[in-house]
Amino acid sequence: MFNSYNHWRNTARPVRFFTVDYRAGIFVAIFLLHIRLWTFILLLAAMIILFLLERRGLTLPLAMRRIRVWFIGPIRPALGKIHHRDFRDSGGN
Repeated sequence: MFNSYNHWRNTARPVRFFTVDYRAGIFVAIFLLHIRLWTFILLLAAMIILFLLERRGLTLPLAMRRIRVWFIGPIRPALGKIHHRDFRDSGGN
C-alpha cells in the first residue's frame, strides 16, 4: 500500500539528525573519529548552537548570511570601486 511518509513531496524537507540540522553530523563524525573531552564539548556546543538557530527559524546558511550583512552593512554595491567607470565626455565640439 502507499506510504504517505515516503511521498515525493517530502524530498524538499530539511535533513535532520535527531532534532537538529544535518550539519551536526559533521561534529558527531569528528567526535567519533577522535574521542576526547574537547571534541565532546565541541559537539555539544555545535548541537546547542544549531538547535537555537532552528528555534529562531534559521538554517546555518541563512544565519551566516545574516552575520555577513551585519558585518558589511546594508549597502553593498554590485561592483567594487575599481570596476566602476568614470563619467567623461570625450567627444563633441
